[in-house]
Amino acid sequence: AYYITVTNWTNDGLLVYGTYLLDSHAAAEHAVPAGTTLIASRAFSPNSAMKEITVPAGVQYMGRGVFLGCDLLVVCCEAESAPAGWSSVWNMGKDADLRLPVPVVWDCENNEVADDGCIYTTVDGIRYALCDGEATVLAQGDSEETSVTIPESVSYGGETYAVTEIAESAFVGWYSLSEVSLPAGLTRIGAGAFGATQLMDVLENEAALYIDGYLIAVNPEPAGSTFEVAERTVLIADGVFAYSDRLTSVTLPEGLRYIGADAFISCTELVSVTLPGSLLEIGESAFAE
Repeated sequence: AYYITVTNWTNDGLLVYGTYLLDSHAAAEHAVPAGTTLIASRAFSPNSAMKEITVPAGVQYMGRGVFLGCDLLVVCCEAESAPAGWSSVWNMGKDADLRLPVPVVWDCENNEVADDGCIYTTVDGIRYALCDGEATVLAQGDSEETSVTIPESVSYGGETYAVTEIAESAFVGWYSLSEVSLPAGLTRIGAGAFGATQLMDVLENEAALYIDGYLIAVNPEPAGSTFEVAERTVLIADGVFAYSDRLTSVTLPEGLRYIGADAFISCTELVSVTLPGSLLEIGESAFAE
């Protein structure tokens, strides 16, 4: 048996016993101590602020869901692959059922591409995933910024990546955000990308929030049973009309190119939608019951 006392907590907010890392305080940055051989189950769970951590090559044992609830995290492993002593669900961290893995960069001293094929990096203060010539704006974490400009492209490692997507909940935590400029080439805006920001205050008096030709959010109360999407709208964000059980009719303008995933999911009274010929893509479950 072993006994843990308050003296086992390091100044970095880690609970250690010998070469075992057992627990941690939530913090934006943590470093696994050199010589660590075991990281206990849920040792870093939950931590919504931590964005990157490096696991030394000497770690031989890793528990279940070590990073559960670490939604912003990318794990950099010095090892080339998972040792036999690591749980098969060690990196399942984005939901309570241990289904969604956090990205892992193996052999990170010589490699920067994660196991999902993307490079995770920050350019001009904005976090991106760079994959196949395209860039996705990731969840950013908390910020006191009041404005943000998303460029049409970003450069990294001598390559240029077109910014095409904004991830779900990307700017949640930017509570003071009131001014946004978006590029023309977006093909997807995730659900709640600008949730809990001052941008949403417009919905107190208006039926919808538009930014640069993108329909971001709708307030179902003033929107009523019929809704006409504004002219020159090119994209409807994911989940915009989801569960609007009063909605019966929607008018979509010519020139609309993208309807996001779950955009009209469970709109049980919706009986009239005319799709424009300009549409290029309809997201998954956009009109599912």
